[in-house]
Amino acid sequence: MNAARPLEVVVPDWAALAAVVLGVTAFAVSQGLTYPLISLAMESRERYTGGLLVAGAAVFGLAYAVGSAGGSTLTGIAMEAISPAAVPIGAGLVLAALVAFIRAGCAVAAKAALAEIERFAFPRILREAPSIRAPMPDNRIFVVLNDRSGAAAEAKLDAAALSARLSRAGYDVEIDADTHLSLAERVKGAAASNAGIVLAAGGDGTVTAVASALAGTDKALAILPLGTANLLARDLKIPLDMAEAIDALATMAPRRIDAGEVNGRLFLHKAVIGLAPALAEERERMRTNENFSARLRFFVSFLRRLRQPHALDLSLDLDGQDEPRRLRVRSIAVANNAYDEGLGRFFARSRLDRGLLTVYTLRRLSIGDFLRLVFGMAIGRWRRDEALDIHEAHRVTLRTRAKRLKTMIDGEVALMAPPLEFRTLPGAIRVMAPAAEAARGPEAGETLVASPLAEPLAGAA
Repeated sequence: MNAARPLEVVVPDWAALAAVVLGVTAFAVSQGLTYPLISLAMESRERYTGGLLVAGAAVFGLAYAVGSAGGSTLTGIAMEAISPAAVPIGAGLVLAALVAFIRAGCAVAAKAALAEIERFAFPRILREAPSIRAPMPDNRIFVVLNDRSGAAAEAKLDAAALSARLSRAGYDVEIDADTHLSLAERVKGAAASNAGIVLAAGGDGTVTAVASALAGTDKALAILPLGTANLLARDLKIPLDMAEAIDALATMAPRRIDAGEVNGRLFLHKAVIGLAPALAEERERMRTNENFSARLRFFVSFLRRLRQPHALDLSLDLDGQDEPRRLRVRSIAVANNAYDEGLGRFFARSRLDRGLLTVYTLRRLSIGDFLRLVFGMAIGRWRRDEALDIHEAHRVTLRTRAKRLKTMIDGEVALMAPPLEFRTLPGAIRVMAPAAEAARGPEAGETLVASPLAEPLAGAA
């Protein structure tokens, strides 16, 4: 009877095993980094186009090939140096798990790192590359600066600092920051300048005032968003950061957008009657002392106004219909084009050139209605709210017995005498917009309805 042979203990060659681990690691890292790079290029296709993407694709392909070949080669060499019996099955499973872990970790880390690189480095590199730069049609810029607007005041931005920033970016700059003149006089001077582009550096009121002076002309409106809401800048996808907005000017192109008009006064976003003007006045008074106590008083005042049953009786005429609608409303807004309905889209418009006014009437507005509407806008389901009616028209007339109506026009409150006559001005404003947005709208040379506004109206802000 043969004696049992003793169990042979296999001792791995740890140096060879380390070589395998390094080879697998190199392969996994190369793949883990390659996929996010390719993803970045694909996601950025609207901004980084042409030769840059071709070069980028070549680099990514090279990185993938080198990484794959290098990793495979190192792994193969290591495996040749080891007999199959030298590495237990468990070690192979560990290596497989290591590959999965490294690839996943590298992909996550690379994606996060590349997002930061894209945010800070890529835009500047691309803007400075002569082969892909799309300069504005005219480097002469006349600037109307409202240094009292929110962001300008916080950054202590004055005419000298802004002029220096724009000059470094390559523009021939003239800045009007003379607060001794009315805004109407200042924008009139801007329209009469020899610059092809007038930059409104301020909030929505400043933008609207400048647009009023340029309506129906070939001068282009540029926007440096320094206000609180910056509604038109958001609609046009203009960066809200001041430095990024200045840098982005170089790649913008002109497009035509609509404007609205009420009793001869131009607006770009909306005109509102009812609750909003009173709240806007209180908000403006609070600006001088924005401490916690002031904010609390504003919130209490807002809740008190929601509880008040006050309503406005008026008649609504859409496009000269035979029988005007008799309404009793808490608030009514006439918007230049329509607000979108989508997740988290608050008062946002994707179309600025439909040539229509959209009328939003709130029959009631309790605290419950307000919360329901806000929630509906947050989740993208608000247009069919039970308290809201929506209409579209080219011309709108509002009549009421009141002698004066407080009307909030693009964030600024004015007293207006009824009837309020609204009309749309298709393509009246030539505005500088990011290339992707400019491609969506018409440019100068098309047949458009020009605005009769020869100069901005006093009181625009």
